[in-house]
Amino acid sequence: MELQSSQNRQYQSVHCRLLYIKRTTYPTRPTRDMQEHTYTELYYITKGHGEININQTLCPLQKHDFVIINPGVKHQLLSYEDDSLEAIVIGMDGILFTPNEFTDMNSSLYMKKSLKSKSSISFYFKSIYREVKKTKYNYEMVCQNLLEVLVVNIIRLTDYTVTSTSGTKTNKECTYIKQYIDAHFAENITLDFLADATHMNKYYMVHAFNKFIGYSPINYLIEKRIAESKRLLENTDYPIAQIASKVGFSSQSYFSQVFKKSTQLTPNAYRKSKRRDSIPK
Repeated sequence: MELQSSQNRQYQSVHCRLLYIKRTTYPTRPTRDMQEHTYTELYYITKGHGEININQTLCPLQKHDFVIINPGVKHQLLSYEDDSLEAIVIGMDGILFTPNEFTDMNSSLYMKKSLKSKSSISFYFKSIYREVKKTKYNYEMVCQNLLEVLVVNIIRLTDYTVTSTSGTKTNKECTYIKQYIDAHFAENITLDFLADATHMNKYYMVHAFNKFIGYSPINYLIEKRIAESKRLLENTDYPIAQIASKVGFSSQSYFSQVFKKSTQLTPNAYRKSKRRDSIPK
């Protein structure tokens, strides 16, 4: 049988990447500022009643509701006092959802739709969540394939299409992280600090920085510290403990462990080898 395109829609390739999936229960009162992400979030409400605040506009939520939040949209979910709101949340990059015909401004920012209890949308949310929890062989590939089928089902269910997203904003944030580490590598830098500084989800930030630089933020930080420690070992007579402190390591023993893993030499052995090599023959 020959495959034919839909009369109403053109075939769309779905190039998206699963960043995370989690099950979350929401508070009854705001605990932090409204969130804003550089990636798309999908919510499937599994329990309770509550509301979502989208750019200061409130929208009620209940079990079996499905919500799309496009990148750059400020939002916050809250439970009603007597019935805690729970949801499965997917973070994904690579695409955003846009309506075929704009009916109002909010239609380009987010979409909410009530589903049947046995809808295909809820099935794929639960299937991806189950795969991540069980972590069986090749579960990452299974999750990625399930996500792409989920996106196709969303397109079928709504009047939305998918648009490829640009990495310009994410690259700007990753550049900031790199420059900050370059200038402050000797200080106490954590993933939580970097995520707060860039207003990025911590796990997405690690993924984006690794894609941008080729290292995770922490591995890049360690490489900067090791590079500076090499310079100090070669050009100064500072004790090893002092060098460890100067480049940001919490102890000499941890510094020696990390240094040897990176260079296959202890700091003392590295210093001796470099000074031996510098002696004129």
